[in-house]
Amino acid sequence: MPRSEICKNCCPNGGALFDLKYGEFEDFDTGEVMVEPGYRKICRNCGYAKKVRKRKPRPTMDQICQMQSPEGLRNCKDLGRFHYFADAGVCKKLQAVCNRYAELARERGITKYPLFLHWRYNRHDAEALYKEISKSRANARRVRICINQLQDLLDRASAALENDFQITAAALFDQST
Repeated sequence: MPRSEICKNCCPNGGALFDLKYGEFEDFDTGEVMVEPGYRKICRNCGYAKKVRKRKPRPTMDQICQMQSPEGLRNCKDLGRFHYFADAGVCKKLQAVCNRYAELARERGITKYPLFLHWRYNRHDAEALYKEISKSRANARRVRICINQLQDLLDRASAALENDFQITAAALFDQST
C-alpha cells in the first residue's frame, strides 16, 4: 500500500509515495542482484529502492537456557524464561543454595533447616513466574515483580547460608580445641 514517506534521494524536504514492488533488486552493500526475488519499497518519483530493515530473530528456548546473563534478551517473556529455566537464572540459583544448605544442615545439625525447607518448597513466586511466561501475552510488570521477589529470596537465603556456615565452622573449631 502506498504510504507518504520522505525519499532521501529525490525530495529531502517533502514526502514521496512509495510502492511495494516484487522483484530482483540490487543489494545495497555489494551491488549484486538478489539471489531470491523479494519485496522492496520503490519511490514513484526517482525509482529509489528503500533499504529493507533486517530484524533480529528471537532466541530459541535452547539459546535462552544456554545464556549466562540476560543482557541480549528483547522482551520480558524471554527474560522470565531465562530466570525460570536457565542454569544462570534466579530459580536454579535459589534451588542450588537451598540444596547446599540442606546438605550442611544434615551434616552439622543446623537448627534453621525448616526455614530453608520453607524457602525451597514455597514456590509461589516461581509458579507465578511460570504462569506469566506461559501466557500468550505476558505482563511485563508481573514478570519483573516475580523475578525481583525471587532475587530477594535468593539474597536472603545466600546471606543466611554464609552466616550459618561461619557460625557452625566457628563452633566446630571451638569444639576441636
